[in-house]
Amino acid sequence: KRLCKARQGVYVAMYSFTDYRIANILRILLSRGIDVKILLDEDWNTQNEYSIYYRLDKGDPLFKHIRLDGNRIGLLHDKVMIIDPKGSKPIVITGSYNYTKSANYRNDENAVFIYSKAVANVYYREFLELWKKGKSGK
Repeated sequence: KRLCKARQGVYVAMYSFTDYRIANILRILLSRGIDVKILLDEDWNTQNEYSIYYRLDKGDPLFKHIRLDGNRIGLLHDKVMIIDPKGSKPIVITGSYNYTKSANYRNDENAVFIYSKAVANVYYREFLELWKKGKSGK
């Protein structure tokens, strides 16, 4: 619900992303001029047929807004969304929850909503560092 109310930007760093509902909301936000950036683990998302990225067509509005992680040694194992980090009411959503059907319906997961400018700023700066190291795919 809070995602739909984003006004400036949404920044996602995610290990596994298969939830089309979230992808569709991000497409809508893009159409409204909201800045959207999605950073995904390269190995999982390029090799798993259920991944949003794996199924993404280059003409999809999300395509230009996705990068694959630059982590050569291990995984991008983050599960974080930063909503409006520069706004007056930023939110960081983090926890064990991947954006997947399994996380929604089968797994025991947690998601923590943090309403803090200071915390959002820390997460956002880290996201931008990872984003710089990321690469375009396909």
